[in-house]
Amino acid sequence: MAIRWILLLLCLQHFSMFVKSKENGTKDDDDCKGFTCIRKCCPDDQILNFTNCVVPLDKSHLWTPTFYNGTFPTFMAKPPNLQYLYGRMNCESFLLLPHSSANDSFYLQTNGTLYVPLYNIYYDPHIYCIDKLYVSKYCPEEIALLCFEEDPSPNAGLSCQIVKNYVYPVLLLVMILIMA
Repeated sequence: MAIRWILLLLCLQHFSMFVKSKENGTKDDDDCKGFTCIRKCCPDDQILNFTNCVVPLDKSHLWTPTFYNGTFPTFMAKPPNLQYLYGRMNCESFLLLPHSSANDSFYLQTNGTLYVPLYNIYYDPHIYCIDKLYVSKYCPEEIALLCFEEDPSPNAGLSCQIVKNYVYPVLLLVMILIMA
């Protein structure tokens, strides 16, 4: 199981795809003015299975958005003028697994941004995608992919670059060596 996670993390770090689609009313990033846009990693009828989008074994496994106001659920069906962006972003990204780590929690806001309490930052849809990921054959979990930012904040610039360029790849390599 741990080897599957390591392979997933490696693939997500080095494999990215960006799918632009105008089907079913989908908008591109530039066309979100006047709309509440959110990004789903896979098309409507699919979820993630490592780096591929697949049709789920059961329709109940499909991702449906839950909207929040900060960290509080809004219980609203969907914001007015909601539009989906489909596909992963064209960037190096990392995985947030809220069911595996409380530090990885995230909250989809009614304005389309993704709030990540660990960083206390609201991310726009061109920086994230959300979907479900099969962690086992019958157990999909909600995840988010979040782009590494070139300069996330003036206070964290150098430390984030060190983590992105050195610590993260070294830890992945160490995990592979341990699990091999």
